[in-house]
Amino acid sequence: MPPMLSRMASHPSVVELARCLDALHASEPTVFRHLKAFRCGVEWRNVTRFQRVRRHRGKGYDLKEVRVREPIVPSWVDLGRVAAGEQWLASEFGGGEVFLPDELWDAYRRPAVAA
Repeated sequence: MPPMLSRMASHPSVVELARCLDALHASEPTVFRHLKAFRCGVEWRNVTRFQRVRRHRGKGYDLKEVRVREPIVPSWVDLGRVAAGEQWLASEFGGGEVFLPDELWDAYRRPAVAA
């Protein structure tokens, strides 16, 4: 019995992206592994960064602490191969630029609920 998939799984752009990823895996398995590890297999951490902010009336700068979320990319991932994989997907994707529906992006951005 097939797993229950959401309506979004049958969206034409998602189907096209899945086709392109299968083709990338078949033609360039190493590039596919690096792209998948970079986009899907990373962990995230919250870090404190300092951002320069102009003072009132533009005289000098102050440093402001901001919390940002950044990926922890595995050390073996080659960013050149990741870029090559993304470029390959962009050129292979039917209908121009890679597009994902807003509902899918919203689900992706939503924080995971710990069980």
